[in-house]
Amino acid sequence: GGGGAVHCPRCQGFFDPVDGGDVLRQVSVGCGGGVVGCSTTMDKIVAKEIFASAGLKQAPYVAFTSEDLDKGIEEKIAGSLKFPIFIKPANMGSSVGITKVASPEGLRPALKLAARYDTRIVAEEGIDARELETGVMGNNTLVSSAVGEIIPDAEFYDYDAKYNNAQSQTLVPADITEAQSEEIKRAARTAYSACGCCGFARVDFLMDRNTQEIYINEINAIPGDFLIRFMTSHPRDATEKLFKTMAECEKCAHHIHLPVQSGSDRILKRMNRHYDRAKYLDEIATARRYMPDLVITTDIIVGFPDETEEDFADTLSLCEEVRFDAMFTFIYSKRVGTPAATMPDPYTRQDKQVHFDQLMELSNRISGEKHKEYEGKTVRVLVDGETGKEEYNLSSRTNGGRLVHLHGDKSLIGQFIDVKITNSNTWALYGEIAE
Repeated sequence: GGGGAVHCPRCQGFFDPVDGGDVLRQVSVGCGGGVVGCSTTMDKIVAKEIFASAGLKQAPYVAFTSEDLDKGIEEKIAGSLKFPIFIKPANMGSSVGITKVASPEGLRPALKLAARYDTRIVAEEGIDARELETGVMGNNTLVSSAVGEIIPDAEFYDYDAKYNNAQSQTLVPADITEAQSEEIKRAARTAYSACGCCGFARVDFLMDRNTQEIYINEINAIPGDFLIRFMTSHPRDATEKLFKTMAECEKCAHHIHLPVQSGSDRILKRMNRHYDRAKYLDEIATARRYMPDLVITTDIIVGFPDETEEDFADTLSLCEEVRFDAMFTFIYSKRVGTPAATMPDPYTRQDKQVHFDQLMELSNRISGEKHKEYEGKTVRVLVDGETGKEEYNLSSRTNGGRLVHLHGDKSLIGQFIDVKITNSNTWALYGEIAE
């Protein structure tokens, strides 16, 4: 297709958390930008040469072409590497065409299989190892994810184990020492920079089960047009470093969900939120300084135990000041076993409903005003589905996650297109395909 938002369940800790306490929740994988980065990391031979020049430890290997299959390459492989040996096409992903060879007799069929997919082939010495991975994001300022471990329900993590075997797992964080984790993250950033990556990438490693030595395996790259999005970040983890990284990453959507819960310092303290109104507003100002077009959404709880009129007024004033693009609002409900469940609360459900309705009215007004500002503008959207309606039969999302309805052929689903916004309401934008 023409692109899309990339979600990879096996990389659930890709940015959760990143160095420095920043918590990036949405999961994605690949090399997010740059012709050089995508081309070098997709070719295993080129990548290995770059890893070597960067001083990164990797398993012994032999690189050759399919023309060498009739020139005694099997003898060279068997004489240079210890079994088991992995035979890999240089330019295939998802473990397609890879064979784990246990003895010299298995080399010929493995080589023929690899040659079906690529003329360039790699023979790599097998290591009895744990498979580990980490993510790197950024262009100038690089941040790393928590290290995860692949637990394949197979002899190795082949195509079937990745996509067809539900018993294979990715554990995040991996059960390794802090020193091992830091070594992997440093090596990942070194590889990322050496290969000319930008945006983001997932870097795979092997850890020898006997010696605990760490070897770089490969960088996973996907060329193409796509976005990564966050699900949420706790305000206590939202730092300038996070916003700067978002701004620098060309594949990162300019949208963040930053739950404030209340605009009252007294209620925030009772909620044990570990930030106050001033800190939250400072984070919003910092984020918008790096990304003036940032779409900000939030969660708000109305009627937390003993929330007064003054407390609620603080929440309304904060919402007016920030002007959230959307608010997810809730009336407090008691949860047995939590400290809040035993707090005195003189206010009735009816009292709280009045406040909730006031907040919803404010939220809808601000959202409608923000949507009105889009009318007449042309925006880039990702078409993501059908609406089931005749006039506006397709739905799409802007970079900031705003819903846009339009009319067009369903073949556009999965593609990025430009849409001129012609109308709007509180909940959505409406437009036509730009000429």
